[in-house]
Amino acid sequence: MVAAVAMLVALLGPFVGDVVSFRHPQIVIAALLAVAWWRRVPDFGLGLDPRAWRLLLVASLIWLEVVGLTWFFAFRVNGVDFSIFDWMLESTHRGRLGYSPIYDVNHFGVHSSFILLLWVPLHELWHSPLWLALSAPLVVWMGIFPLRRLVRLACQGSHGALELAAVLWWVGNPWMGRTLHGGFRPELLLPLLTLWFLVGWIERNPEIVGLSLVALLCTKEDAVLFVLGFVLAATVVERWRWRQALAVSAVSLLWLALYVGFLQARLTGRVQPEYWHFWSDFGSTPRSVVMGMLTHPGQLFLKLATSRWWAFFLPLALLPLRSIRAVGGLLPTVLLLGAANYPMMRNLEGYYPLPLLAFAIFGVLDVWAVWRSSVHARWLEGLVLGALSVFPLVHGGYPRAVPVSLERHRQLEAAWQEAKVAPIVCAQTVLFPHLGYSARLRPLSDLSCAHRPGAITLVHPGLQPEPHDPTTFDEAVRGWRAQYPSRELEGGFVLIGPATPPDR
Repeated sequence: MVAAVAMLVALLGPFVGDVVSFRHPQIVIAALLAVAWWRRVPDFGLGLDPRAWRLLLVASLIWLEVVGLTWFFAFRVNGVDFSIFDWMLESTHRGRLGYSPIYDVNHFGVHSSFILLLWVPLHELWHSPLWLALSAPLVVWMGIFPLRRLVRLACQGSHGALELAAVLWWVGNPWMGRTLHGGFRPELLLPLLTLWFLVGWIERNPEIVGLSLVALLCTKEDAVLFVLGFVLAATVVERWRWRQALAVSAVSLLWLALYVGFLQARLTGRVQPEYWHFWSDFGSTPRSVVMGMLTHPGQLFLKLATSRWWAFFLPLALLPLRSIRAVGGLLPTVLLLGAANYPMMRNLEGYYPLPLLAFAIFGVLDVWAVWRSSVHARWLEGLVLGALSVFPLVHGGYPRAVPVSLERHRQLEAAWQEAKVAPIVCAQTVLFPHLGYSARLRPLSDLSCAHRPGAITLVHPGLQPEPHDPTTFDEAVRGWRAQYPSRELEGGFVLIGPATPPDR
C-alpha cells in the first residue's frame, strides 16, 4: 500500500503539486501503525515481505527523484549553492581544480568536499547539471540501506513496523526535504555516510568504519567534530574499544589540522574562510572562537538555551538524549548551531541540522535496544513508534513535488540566445544552473555585475532572487532598467543592457 501511494504521488506531483504530497498519506500510515500496535496485530513485529520491501524501495526512489527533479526544472533550487558545486565539476576538467565563479574561489578551500571528485568522470562524459540534480534524491534514498541494518541490529532481528516507520522518517522528514528542495549539496551525504559509520561501529567492522570515515572527512571538515564526539562518548559505554576510538580520533584530528592549517589557505589564497564570522561573538579566528567559548561559558549557555534545538528533539520525545553515544555525536552540531549568530543556524533551519539526523535516529534505536527487554517493552515500543511517526509531520518543508513548465525552459533558451551576444551575461542566480557553462556567464550574486561595460543582465522578476531579499533585488532591477535599455521577453524574462561605462 505504501509503495502504491508513493508511486501515485510521484506520478501526479508534477501536475498537481502539494495537493498530492506524500505528507497526507504519511499521516494516515502513522495512524494505521498506531492502530496496529494498539490491537496487537500478529504480524506487527515480523519482517516486511521481501516483495513489499522491493516495491517500497522502487517507489521511494521514484518519488524522491520526482521531488528533486521537479524543483530543479521548476527553477526552485538554490541557484547559488547548486551552481557552486556544478561549476566545480566543470572547472575541474577544464584544469581549474574546484574553481567556482559564484564566489570566484577554489571551493575545495572553503570546505573539504573532495568527495565531489567522484562526479568529475561522469561530468566529463556529459556536461550537464543533471548529474547533481539526479544525485541529490539518490543520496537520500541510499540512506535506507544502512538505516535498515541499524534497525535490525537494535531489534536483533526483523521488525517490520519499526523498519517501515524508520524508512518513512528518513525520506519524509522536513530537514531532508528542505535540503532536497534546494538541490544537490555535499552536506546531503553527511547523514548517509554517518549511518554507515554507525553501522560499522556497531557491527565492529573496521573496513566500513574506515571507508565511511574517509568519506566523511572528504565531505566536510566539521565532520571531525561529531565523529570525535561520538567515539569519545562510545568509549564511556564500550571502554574495551579505546584503541579503535584512539585510531579514529587520531586520523580525524590529523586531517583537520592538515586541512585547516595548510590546505585552506593554499587553495583559496586567504588566511581563513569568511564563514567564521558566524561565531564572531566569541572571536574572529578558529582558535579565538574556541577560547572565547571556554572563557565565557555563561554567554555560551545563554545562546544555547535560546536556540531552537528543542524544536528538533521534542517531536522525538527527547529519546535520542537518553543515549550516551548519540549525545556524543549530537552535541558538537548542537553547540555549533546554537552558538552561531546566523538565525538560520540558531533556529536549526535549512541544511544546517543535517548532521543531527543520523545520530538522532541512532539514539532512538539505541534506546530501544535497551528497552525491548524491559517488562514495559510494549508501551515503550509504542513510544518509539510514535516518535518516529510524529517527527516528519510537525514541521514544514516536507519533501513534495511541484508543477513544472517546460514552456518556460523554451522561453529561457530564447532569452539566452539573445543575451549571449554580449561579452558578459549577468544572470539571476536561480537561472544559472540552466544556462550551461559559457565563459561569458556571471552570477548576479554580485549586483555590481550589471554595471560592467558591455554586460547584458538576464532576470525574471517572478523567480527567486537569492541570495538577495526580494525588496533589494526588485529595487536593483528597477534601477538598471532606468539606467540602461531593457526588453521584456516572452514568459516574463527581462534583458537589460548592454551596460555603458559612466561619463567621465
